[in-house]
Amino acid sequence: MHHKVCFTDPTMGTSAAKYLAEKYADAKTALFYNSGDTYGSGVADAFARQAKASKLDIVDTETFKDDSVTCFTNQLTRAMRKIKIEGLTGELTWNDEGQVEKPATAYVIQDGKYIAA
Repeated sequence: MHHKVCFTDPTMGTSAAKYLAEKYADAKTALFYNSGDTYGSGVADAFARQAKASKLDIVDTETFKDDSVTCFTNQLTRAMRKIKIEGLTGELTWNDEGQVEKPATAYVIQDGKYIAA
């Protein structure tokens, strides 16, 4: 009887989360990983644990199941739908095509006074 044993290196995921927390503490983060691979899943799990401990804002987790995947449009679009940005003109969100749902409004300010939008 043969058993397959896979070891993962959680330090890679932990280190990545610590780096992001240090350099991009206020950023919104999406976690993408290969769920069909034990190593990738282990690194992603370690990243998620450290991200939580470091108070990173993970807005979405997306997976793919094959290392040959080269297009991540679907995953990126799903992740973007979960990001909301508060700005001067209100909240920006994205639609299913990855386009901004509410375009930003330009304000005209002259000599410190609001003139038009």
